[in-house]
Amino acid sequence: MFAAALYFNHVVAFGVTLLGLFIVLVLTAFLLCNKMLKRTNWWTNKFIYTKKFCSNAGYRKYLVRNLEIVNVGSNPALFAFFYGDVLGENWSSGTQGLNMDFEILKYRYSFLKEGGVVLLPLVLFSSVSEYLNAKPGYRSVDYYVKYLNILDSWQIRILPNAQKIYKYNKYPLLFNKKAIKYLFKDVSANQMLNITDQTMSMAEMQCSADSFIDAWKKEFDIRSLQQPLTEPLKKAMLETAAIAQNIIAFLQERNLRPVFVFPPMSESLYQKIPKQAIQYYVYDFITKINRPEVLFLDYSVNAELRKNEYFFNSLFMNLKGRKVFSKKVFEDLGLAVKQ
Repeated sequence: MFAAALYFNHVVAFGVTLLGLFIVLVLTAFLLCNKMLKRTNWWTNKFIYTKKFCSNAGYRKYLVRNLEIVNVGSNPALFAFFYGDVLGENWSSGTQGLNMDFEILKYRYSFLKEGGVVLLPLVLFSSVSEYLNAKPGYRSVDYYVKYLNILDSWQIRILPNAQKIYKYNKYPLLFNKKAIKYLFKDVSANQMLNITDQTMSMAEMQCSADSFIDAWKKEFDIRSLQQPLTEPLKKAMLETAAIAQNIIAFLQERNLRPVFVFPPMSESLYQKIPKQAIQYYVYDFITKINRPEVLFLDYSVNAELRKNEYFFNSLFMNLKGRKVFSKKVFEDLGLAVKQ
């Protein structure tokens, strides 16, 4: 009996040792794969547009001050403005709702000179962007993680699932187990800001326009761009308008000049957008904000700026287009452009 008990204890001890070794090996493998994953283009592409922002730690060392003009906004704004001729910066990080525009302005407004211009770009559905914030699972930690490199720590702490965002930033593999495939076949590095010319055929531009429209319909749960806003979108517009009003008040209190801008879209896309949609989602939004003292510049009506050659798809401007469009904006705002 004693020998049998002793043997059993040895077996149990051996099993526990093997289990411990197995756990250590699994944990080591996970940490190694996680470290390698954070070196892939799949991961670094998420932060590609945040590199231009000074880090939280480098805030006081960032010596660029007295900016004349900046912009916030989502992807169309990211690809619309080029500040090679004036002292300005593009504060769009890509996918960026109006609520996050406000957070960025709260943190960085002091970089602007007194009387500096803040461009608040509007695209077709930015007026109802709060709808996406309320849509279950849409604004996930994957959306918010890039703001760890942009905002102050107190702003991060009030974001939804703040602790989860920090954990996701440290252990992306924990949240994206399927992402391990990028260790074997990575995606391409994001080079879209470097695209200078239009390379799409007319047919490809038409397909691009259809793709954007289909994506918008799916995102905002609508059947047609011609129909008036659904009740959920009406509610979202009121919420988004309230954020815009708060942004305007925030900037004006600091002697900064907000300006709404509706950037151009390509002719291929413009021809597919019903005029009712622009009325419902842009002009009605401006009316709801009800701040007539704030300038609104609508460049969607400028046929010269809608030329397909100024875009690399049907919505995003290439470098050539950004330079032409930005110069026009600066001139319209009376900013001195370097020759």
